[in-house]
Amino acid sequence: MHYNERMYTLSNSLLELPILSLQTGQSITQTSGVIIDSSSLTIVALTCGETEGMTHPIILIRDIREFATDCILVNSDDDISESEDIVRLKTLLDKPFNLMNIRVATESGHRLGRVEDYTINTENFQIQKLYVHPALLKGVFGSSLIIDRDQISDVTPKLITVKETTTSLPAIADITPPIKS
Repeated sequence: MHYNERMYTLSNSLLELPILSLQTGQSITQTSGVIIDSSSLTIVALTCGETEGMTHPIILIRDIREFATDCILVNSDDDISESEDIVRLKTLLDKPFNLMNIRVATESGHRLGRVEDYTINTENFQIQKLYVHPALLKGVFGSSLIIDRDQISDVTPKLITVKETTTSLPAIADITPPIKS
């Protein structure tokens, strides 16, 4: 895929997209979810709705010919595979990683909230930004936080740790003039 500029999309825009075959011009199936490699925060495949003869069909990102806003184009229905047939995805499929609703905290343990959505770079299918809904009380008074992938320091199935966003200021000497009496 080649674009003049980076294209970003929200996670839900990848759901229920028709997958079209360039060979036949027909719709093969539609997307139903994402398979994320948590070590690189990259979408490696999309799960699909049931197709003839397959109960757990998926399409690898590398097999997508073109990603459009209203459909996904592939060469043919041969690009859709049964999930059990793709050995390299076995570990990701055995322990699926769902980014939504994971807790987010700073390296010092300060809780920021939970992931409510994320943005995907459609050029390389990396998770680019996380939209974090603040904890209950903070959520009443504030809006969502936006965290860039460069700020993420660690990802586990239950917690995303981000770098501290505040820096300590150097101590400033007291420069107030003495009071003359």
